[in-house]
Amino acid sequence: MKKALVFAALIFIATITMAQGVSPYSVRNIRFGLEFNSDIWLNTPAELELRDINRGANISLLYYHQFGESGFGISSGVVLATQNMYTKNAVLTINTEGVSEFSYILDTITHQKYKLNLNWAELPLEFSYKTKSHLTFALGAKAGYLISDKIKYRGNDFTSDATAEIKMKVFNNPNIMNYRLGTYAMIGYKWINLTAYYGLTNLFEDNLGPEMSPITVGILVRPY
Repeated sequence: MKKALVFAALIFIATITMAQGVSPYSVRNIRFGLEFNSDIWLNTPAELELRDINRGANISLLYYHQFGESGFGISSGVVLATQNMYTKNAVLTINTEGVSEFSYILDTITHQKYKLNLNWAELPLEFSYKTKSHLTFALGAKAGYLISDKIKYRGNDFTSDATAEIKMKVFNNPNIMNYRLGTYAMIGYKWINLTAYYGLTNLFEDNLGPEMSPITVGILVRPY
């Protein structure tokens, strides 16, 4: 996520720099957003248990253009998103055929954390309508590129000695899709918005892992 934060800082600095040379009207149309969300994973393997809350977050920087006095508008920009999948009873492994799968941990092996973390840079395109009563309705789509991924595990050693405590990080895990596509909807009042995202691509490449995809629900804070 460090790369993502550096990228966000560069975009923010560039935006402020460019804003110094444009009109106050243009500056007012720059929209910064902060969203906290959770994933619901579809088509998970039958025995895989995930936490009820798979928390994530994203920050966005969009430019909004309104069509006259109609209330309709269009926005585009950049989004940096972090996504986490927390498993209760399994770890991600590669089988002898090079396919990613979830291997189940014995009940006798205790662990405090196991998660798959994904960080994305995304380009959104959003169509919105704002009412005079400060309600906002929006539909959009996003195309994302995978910046980084890692697995984090803390608990008893599930590979050999179940009594030994280990901490493990694995970066650049194979078979994970390096891009994602999705659509989203938003409804809000002034600065507070409820969001729902539907993933159109799977977590893993075709035939190289379970055909899982996310639905993400969240709360977005954004100037209206």
